Amino acid sequence: MKQKFNIAKFCNFAFEMAISGLMMAGILTILPLPPSKLSDICKVDTYNNLLIDKVAIGRISNIAGTYIVAEANASATTLSWCSRRGCAPMKPDLLEGHVGAPVRADFCSGHIARLIISGAEEFRLNQEDIEKKYSYAKYQKIRNISIAFFWCFSWLFLALIAKTILKKIKI
Repeated sequence: MKQKFNIAKFCNFAFEMAISGLMMAGILTILPLPPSKLSDICKVDTYNNLLIDKVAIGRISNIAGTYIVAEANASATTLSWCSRRGCAPMKPDLLEGHVGAPVRADFCSGHIARLIISGAEEFRLNQEDIEKKYSYAKYQKIRNISIAFFWCFSWLFLALIAKTILKKIKI
């Protein structure tokens, strides 16, 4: 016996899928973007220079994939740790070959502002990098919202096809 295509069930499914696309677009719309200015992350002076509030001086250590600054006063400051979602606050590949090397890490408002390893500056927080991250995050947000709307309208179009064309040819 030949199974008939149930147009009503398919249309209900298509509307549910379209609603899921609208929900995703709504969620993506309210997600915040990262900071766009250096002054949003750290305190700055009138010349837009970072105001350092913590300095960690010591040697780089790696304990179970977590890179830290082992300071002389037996304290430790985290430079990089990883989880399933990613690594923060720095990428570990920047620190990988430097275990045991002398390091100076400057922090502002809890963020790494500058990292000097063996006398060479490896990282500096600046406005250009923040603008690049902001513009990329904005691009990703717009792209993902566009994909969500495309998903929604594709399913609505399929429901329209099912209701009009497939009904005429009586599938």
